[in-house]
Amino acid sequence: MKILVLTTAYDTHCATPLAAELATELAAEHEVQVLATDWNLAPGTPSKTINGNGYRAVVKSPVGFGKMGKLVLSSLKLAWLARRLGPFDKVIAFSPAITLWAPLLIAQGAKTVYITDFFPYHNCQLGMIPKAAEAPLAAVESFLFRRCDTLAVMSPRGVDYLRDHYQLSGQAVKVVPLWSGGFKQQTSTRSETRRRHRLPLGATIALFGGQIERGRGIESIVEASKLLPDVHFLFVGSGSLQHLVTGSPNLQHIAAVPREDYLAIASACDVGIVATVAGVDVPTFPSKTIDYAYSDLAIAAAVEESSDYPAFIEEQGLGNAVVAGDSAALAQVIADTVKQGHTDIRAIASRVFSARRAARQFLGLA
Repeated sequence: MKILVLTTAYDTHCATPLAAELATELAAEHEVQVLATDWNLAPGTPSKTINGNGYRAVVKSPVGFGKMGKLVLSSLKLAWLARRLGPFDKVIAFSPAITLWAPLLIAQGAKTVYITDFFPYHNCQLGMIPKAAEAPLAAVESFLFRRCDTLAVMSPRGVDYLRDHYQLSGQAVKVVPLWSGGFKQQTSTRSETRRRHRLPLGATIALFGGQIERGRGIESIVEASKLLPDVHFLFVGSGSLQHLVTGSPNLQHIAAVPREDYLAIASACDVGIVATVAGVDVPTFPSKTIDYAYSDLAIAAAVEESSDYPAFIEEQGLGNAVVAGDSAALAQVIADTVKQGHTDIRAIASRVFSARRAARQFLGLA
């Protein structure tokens, strides 16, 4: 089978390289081509051709001027390449579909979109997109979904949210949990890693890894840190709110680092923090969960009430959760998670976040 994977987040070094790890599993038995527009690249950056584990990836920089110009021209550029390399038997695209509108319409093959963010609803609720733009953008996203054969979401509540908020036309909707191909065993000890990155050797360290931006519960985590002075709160990543995560003895910030370094740091911590914000009705499933779990970190989470994420991590034995928006409750769940300790979180991760199983699920979709 000849398979095309379309994405705007291809990077083998990023926090959660979903496209790369899915392509690796698919390539074990099929011919796989990955096409990506990396919106983090400056316009005009030369294209990169990457030979992955059995597949080939072409990563393009955005072209055009202004948000709309880049959206239109970058997608057309990817569509031209998809047409030239096709036809394909199957096309798997990562949402938002609007960013890949042209190849989704033009590429030949049975199409599936994997929906991770419920654009534009989540973006509007976080104040990232004007409310007036919500309806027209949702209409475009629905239009593109209707051009697909199947749609996939991360969790069961995502099925209901998708059907309630988008206008579909009989597309099958399946649940495909997030995945990982697994991680290499760390060669450095916890103490060695802590020394290398100037982390306190004897402290309990609670890690937040990822974008330090709106919607990630940063303010709530900082407030929780004031209630737990004996816990060292480490933020690894970059973003517009990173100025909030310094200035206190138990707060430390490390800018975004290469993936291998990040995983080593995570393995030297004691608990992983997942946080979102209150007032959001989108059922999110934060992907940082995977890196935490494979790093053997129990998870302390504060997420929106609409999510089935709390039930999932508690049922699987990955950690504990409370509702987002209450910093005191977040502090308590962090303290409880540290006190409880944990069994082999990494073994649980290998069972529930399987890239091989995800590949089989995508291939089983019509």
